Amino acid sequence: MKKKKRNINVKKLTIIITIIMTFLVLYIVIIAKDKVDDDGDKTVAYINDEPISLREFKQCFSSQQDLDYMIRIKIEQLLFREKNIVEDISYKTFIKSFIKENERRKKAVDKGEIIYGPKQFQEDDYYSYLHSKRVLLLKEIFAEDEFAIEDEKLKLYYDNSKELYPDYKKQDYIEARLIKISSLDRRDKKLTASDIKELIDTHDNIFDNQMDFKDTIEEKGYKMDVIDRVFDETTARNDIKIEYSIYNPISRLKVNEISEVIDYNGAFYVIKCISKKEGSYYSFEDKKDIIWTRYNDEKYEELIQKQMNESEVKIVDDSLDVNIKDN
Repeated sequence: MKKKKRNINVKKLTIIITIIMTFLVLYIVIIAKDKVDDDGDKTVAYINDEPISLREFKQCFSSQQDLDYMIRIKIEQLLFREKNIVEDISYKTFIKSFIKENERRKKAVDKGEIIYGPKQFQEDDYYSYLHSKRVLLLKEIFAEDEFAIEDEKLKLYYDNSKELYPDYKKQDYIEARLIKISSLDRRDKKLTASDIKELIDTHDNIFDNQMDFKDTIEEKGYKMDVIDRVFDETTARNDIKIEYSIYNPISRLKVNEISEVIDYNGAFYVIKCISKKEGSYYSFEDKKDIIWTRYNDEKYEELIQKQMNESEVKIVDDSLDVNIKDN
């Protein structure tokens, strides 16, 4: 009986030791987590007297080149607060928002609701996502306030800057002649661009002597079509979205210049530019929305760069390997 009692006591002791060890491990984990959080909240730098925690510093800063990025982020955050987009720009508040957003997304997924973006954000992704959303709001506020501009002045801005932006200009008018060569049987994959080039090299000018070249092509068991095409503003959408492989080399040709062999959509093309006329500019009214957006983006960038150049940066943690350059 005594031996049995001793075995029971050993089992109880083992259970008690296990419970103690479990609580000890949990305690160490909690203490370690608190220590990490405390370290993360520690202020390591100031930008315009606004504190930056170690955790935020690590979020923005991985090399000396990232210093400007960190300054920019904080300048924009200060403007968020100034324009009442957000009250608290501390990283601790961001973390609370990050956790809350992921909890919201998890509940939505569990309910089978539609969510946009990832099911769960990573910390750095949410940091960029949230900041980008706020930058858009900030730009809208500036556009309606500090950057507000009359149409007359906006048109002057357009006239002075339109040569800088290709999308202000209509597509060039191009007349082209295309020689299309393909196999009679579309399942025949033996025909290559090299084959076509060899056939072309045996003729002086396939565009001036089309019949001779066509006879040669047909003798080889291939099919040849001659297509006259116009590429201009009316075809631009199709040229860029669908037939870019054809339009791109055509747009680079000079008048009377002939392209290399182009492999496109199961056939081979050789193209000659017949005539070319430079596209005109869109009217101010045609592009007013994008002109307005571009103007505000430029004014915004000027403002941010000015504030960055005038910013005061202080690193208060000597362990950080950061060199502050004089403005």
